[in-house]
Amino acid sequence: MSTFWLWNFAILCGVLAGGVMFCRVIPLYVKKIDVCALGADKNPGAANVFALCGPVTGTICLILDLAKGFAPVYLVAQHLPVNDLRFGLVMLAPVLGHALGVFNRWHGGKCIATSFGVLLAVFPFSPMLLLLAGLYILFVAVVRIHPNRICSIVTFSAFGVLAPLWALYLSQPSVGLGCLLISCTAICKHTTRAQQALLEKEKDASVQRAIEQAQELVQVHHTTSTEEIEQSEEEETQTPHRVS
Repeated sequence: MSTFWLWNFAILCGVLAGGVMFCRVIPLYVKKIDVCALGADKNPGAANVFALCGPVTGTICLILDLAKGFAPVYLVAQHLPVNDLRFGLVMLAPVLGHALGVFNRWHGGKCIATSFGVLLAVFPFSPMLLLLAGLYILFVAVVRIHPNRICSIVTFSAFGVLAPLWALYLSQPSVGLGCLLISCTAICKHTTRAQQALLEKEKDASVQRAIEQAQELVQVHHTTSTEEIEQSEEEETQTPHRVS
């Protein structure tokens, strides 16, 4: 098989590996819990598995999400040149597959654990894992940005700027390209989630307003009917009865 087809095959395998949503499949078949239906943000991610299924199932799902990012990239790094720019696409592939949710009716996750898995695979020759971990610690524990989705957007935005610059300094342009593409994918995914959450919140508020308006109309109608009945009774009382 030529190098061209090897690269394409590696990218395809990475996308397919990333598309396996362990955080939905395992809770669904082991615990009979659908994290996409019951999770606070409907996300098929490890955080919802920990919250809904406990630490054991959550840890298993987290490790598998890390592994599906790690395995395809690590295998390619052992057999193909990592200084080829196409290696950046190999780094992107599992994250993109996870974001798209290829095997989950195109309902993907937020890419955090899978991104760390990819960076763990390149850690033997590139320190980008430390950069992303450090940025998360900075924005979660020190700066304390809330809510979590905004914190992730800020973190990946900073990573998308700093990682390529550091990679260029280390003469690793392919790794820098991969980090940039991963950051863009994660930012798009978190932004889309934030927009969906805002729309759902506005929808809930609209429904609540409609219910309140309906209750007000019912109350007004009830009050009007009561007043009409009382007025009718007063008129009957004031009207003299004819003597037969």
